[in-house]
This record gives sequence, C-alpha cells and structure tokens, in this order.
Amino acid sequence: MNTPNPLIPKGSLLEQKAKGKPHLRVACIIVAIHMVFLGGLLIQGCKKEDLNAKANPPTNDIALPPLDQSNLYPTNAPQQTNLLPQDLTQTGAPPATNPTPQNLQLMPPPVESAAPGLTREYVVVKHDTFTTIGKKFGVSWSAIAKANPGVDSTRLKVGQKLVVPASASPMIATATPSNSSENLYVVKTGDTLSKIARANGTSVNEIKALNGLKTDRIKAGDKLKMPVAKPAPVTAPAPGNRPFAREILSLGVCADDLSAMKYATTILVFCVAALFSLGLVMLYSSSMSQPGANYPVAQVICCGLGLTAAGMVACADYRHLKKISLPLFLVAITLLAVVLVPSSISVKAGGARRWLNIAHQSFQPSELVKLALVILLAHYAERHHRVMPTFGRGLVVPGVLIGLTLGLIFLEPDWGTALLLATVSGIMLLVAGVRWRHFFPPLMVGAATFMIFLLNNPVRMKRILSWMNPEETKEGVGYQAWQAMLALGSGGWTGLGLGNGRQKFGYLPEHQTDFILANIGEELGLIATLGVVAAFVVLLVCGIYIAWNSRDTFGLLLATGLTFLIALQAFINIGVVTSALPNKGLPLPFISRGGSNLFLMLVCVGLLLSVARRAADHRSAARHPSDVEETAIPQTA
Repeated sequence: MNTPNPLIPKGSLLEQKAKGKPHLRVACIIVAIHMVFLGGLLIQGCKKEDLNAKANPPTNDIALPPLDQSNLYPTNAPQQTNLLPQDLTQTGAPPATNPTPQNLQLMPPPVESAAPGLTREYVVVKHDTFTTIGKKFGVSWSAIAKANPGVDSTRLKVGQKLVVPASASPMIATATPSNSSENLYVVKTGDTLSKIARANGTSVNEIKALNGLKTDRIKAGDKLKMPVAKPAPVTAPAPGNRPFAREILSLGVCADDLSAMKYATTILVFCVAALFSLGLVMLYSSSMSQPGANYPVAQVICCGLGLTAAGMVACADYRHLKKISLPLFLVAITLLAVVLVPSSISVKAGGARRWLNIAHQSFQPSELVKLALVILLAHYAERHHRVMPTFGRGLVVPGVLIGLTLGLIFLEPDWGTALLLATVSGIMLLVAGVRWRHFFPPLMVGAATFMIFLLNNPVRMKRILSWMNPEETKEGVGYQAWQAMLALGSGGWTGLGLGNGRQKFGYLPEHQTDFILANIGEELGLIATLGVVAAFVVLLVCGIYIAWNSRDTFGLLLATGLTFLIALQAFINIGVVTSALPNKGLPLPFISRGGSNLFLMLVCVGLLLSVARRAADHRSAARHPSDVEETAIPQTA
C-alpha cells in the first residue's frame, strides 16, 4: 500500500517526480537485464574466439612450419637453406617463439627431402577449402583429401580438425635424383616432351640436346636425362595479406579462367531467371481472357519445385548420374509405353496420347525421356569413347537406343519432339567422335523414312501446304499461324501495353502455350521479342562454353546435349510462331504454360551449373603444379 509522504505538498513538482520514479526503476531494471544478457553473450563469444586464436593462428598468413634455428644460418655455408617441416603430431613441440623475418627467402624442400609420415593438424576457419589450405602449407588439395578420408571438401565446418600432410614435390613427373648435374626420368604413358619439360622446369630443346633426340617422338619406358631444375625462392607474405584470387569463389583457378566461367554461369542464370519471370507475367496476362483460370498459380508452384530441384542438382556432382543412367532410361521408356496403352491414366487429347493423369496431375513422359536419353548417350559415349569412331559400337548400338525412343514418341504421335530428340542425339554422337562417313548414310535413310511417313499423313501434309501458302489457308488449317502473325504485326516496336492484347480473347488458339511468343510481341512489342531471342542465343553460347571447358567426356557430352535440347526447342518454337517453320507443337522453354516442361528445363540448367562447378575444380588442379598428380603420401597412425 502506497502511503503519501506528509512532508511533500500535494500537486507539487516533487510529488510528480516521486510518482514517476517507480516507472523509471522498472525501465532501468529491464535495460540492465538486457545489458547483462548481451554482455554475457559477447564475453562468451570473445572467449571462444580467443580459444580458437590460441589453437590456430590467424589464417590470413601462410602457416609456416617451425624453423630449425641451428640450420637457419649455418656458419660454413651461404645463407640459403632448405627447410624441412617438423612432425608436429609426433613431437608436439610448440610453435617457435622467435618471429620469422618478413623478408626471409625460404627454399622449397627438394624431392629427396620429403620424409614419409610427416603430418600436421589444422583447424578449419571461415572460408577455408582444401585448395586454400593446400596453398598455405604447399601441398595439393588431393593430398589433403587422401589424408582425410570421409571428409567432404564442400562441407567443411569452422573448428573442424584436418590432417595436413608434408609438402610434396611440385612436379608432375618426378625424376630420379643422382649425384651428377642430371636426373633420370622414365617416360610414362601419355607423356610428351613439352609436358615433361614444363614439369621439370626446363625446355624441350634442352631435353633433346641432352639426350641426342632429333624428333619429339618418345614412348613409354624410355629413360631421359633431365637437367637439374633450380628451385625458385618463395617469399613468405607479410601478415594480414589476403590474396584476392584465393577469395574469388574459393575455387583456386587463375583469374582469367575463373572470371570466364563465373561470367558464363552468372549470365546463364540471369537469362533463365529473366525468361521464366517473363513467362509468369505473360501467363498472368493471358489468364485475363479466362476468368477463374488457375494455371498461373500452378505454373508458379511448378517453378518453385523446379528451382528447388535445380539448386539441389547444381550442388551435387553430375557424375553420380552415371549410376542411374540406365535405370532412368528404362523407367522413361516404360512410361512412354504406358501412354500408348488405353487406360484410365492415359489421356488422349487432340488425337494424340501424350499425357499420363495420376492423382489429378498430368505430365508428359516424353519430357522425362528427353533428359534420360541425353544422360544415357553421354554415359555410353564416355565409357566406350575408344570405339566411338567405329560403325558397330560407335553408331549402331546407340542408334538402337535412339530408334527405340523415337519410335515410341512417333507413335503418340509427337513428331516435333521426335525431330528434336533426333537432332540432339545426332549432335551428341558427332561430338563423341562418330565419323561422318558412318553418320551420313543412316541420316539419309532416316530422312527418307520421315518423308515417306510425312507424304502418307494427310494432317501433316496440310500443315506443310498451309505453311507454304499462309494466305490461302488463313481461314482453315493456317488460321493459328495467321493470327500469330497478326498479333506480332499489331504490336509494333513497343507493343500495345501489358494486358492490352486483343488476340488472347478467343482469336489466337493456344496463346498461353505454343504461341505465347505472339502474345509477347503484341503486348510488349518487337523489342521484347528480340530480347527473348537474344536470351536464348546467349544461353546457347554459355552452355557451349561450359561444355567445352568441362572436366571429362561425360560432362562435355552431357552439357552439349542439355544445351542443344533447350536451344533447339526454343528456336523451333520461335520459327513456328514467326511462320519460318511449319507448326510443330513444341512449347517455348521457361515461358510457355506446362509444369512438366518447365521442371525439366530448370533441372537441365541445374545440371549445366553442376558441370561448370566441377570443371572449375578440375582446372584448379591443372593450374597448380602440386595438384596435378595425386600421389599417395604415407601417413602416421
């Protein structure tokens, strides 16, 4: 119970201050509690940081092994020493207390000085990778990976302890040391004079002069005399210096290669994001002509699922697809066969059986078989790359797989997808090494067979004749193509404005799927249409660059097939809408309505990013001499 103070007059300033003191006390108590809590967190954090600092010196500097003071400045020799790393795990000696001079010239250990069993313990800090750790200690990332089995290099955690082996020789091919001024090197399979010269720090002419060679031809087992390579001194960087190239994506490749691959993947992602964003906007505009249409929402859901799948695929190693290439192909072929069988889940629309309806969700198995066939052909060509120039195993065996797939798609019928897959498969086989003299006769036979089927198909022949005479058939078979040209023409340069298109109100059929480009041209104009074309051209160039710089044959063929799968489908759709090609019925990638196609295209982009990511790791190993040959280094228990 609060009793008023009789000494304080009522209504005075002192009484008002006394009434406000309880509220002030409560506020001060709350602030104090928060300050104590935050201070405790800060103190605890500082203690952890201090412990980490004691366990592991700042990693902005290159961690040098303790120096042997007795051999640092010998009295009877010039002041130039070869330093050997101490076995920290065995001796447990503390770091040297004497600071290392900043301008001290350190010589890398010679080949014969690398004693087996030398290791050191390292605590992972932020932004560390196997490559950056290897640079600090002068070892290869592959040696660190072998010294730490079971450790995922892409998922290093701060505070995790790793075993770092002793420095190995920075040569690709080590030469046997001798007492003279020459070393003896035994030629291995795949060696060339230029490769051996680069590895040993000499030139091809010196090797030829030293061994009396008149040509560059060598064979495995030959013994070559090698001049002694003088190692260049390595200067320890000043503390606090952080090389910029080490921080760029933590890939460890040289600046030019890293920048090129970084730009290629960045531009690729930007183009894809711009295309499917434009598609979502145009689908919303198209839905204005159909009150209650829910396909924009379904497209957004499929887009989210596709982006999630693309991110997961990009983070994974694409080489794992080799294990599931054949099972995935068999599943896709089975689904294609199920589509052709009349049943409750097989949907027939427009005279074609292309969809399966399961749990009120429809999808096209032909979309899955596109990806499955590309993966299977890439795996087969990589596994049998030596026999790809032959006719039997190089063309007949993959031709059977291609023919089986195209035959089932042809029976749906879906001639556009069959032609698309046939073209992509042919490009992959040619890149894999199939000879033109083997490839050309089956190509002519396939073209002749297609023409026979085309001449005996009245529906397709009408489309061809309508494409050749659009004005005469604009009220019949050529109505759709004619309305698409009207939409493109009425848009002009800048278009009628978003949502102001007229062709979507019942005039242009399939304006949200196969002919959505006409809707883009009408509402956003020629500028937007040319932007779409330019985006697909840039996507094609980026995909070819990624394929060209892939780390292995499987990555090369996989990226090639996926790139042309996306680009050719886009160019066929654009050609159909602009009446440059007959009507094929293929959707525009990333833009047209269709969840299964959008999901597949985004997964293809994720695989391209995975190939680009692994290619950067491979180029990192090729750029650093100590990373090229993964030699086993003995470790202590």
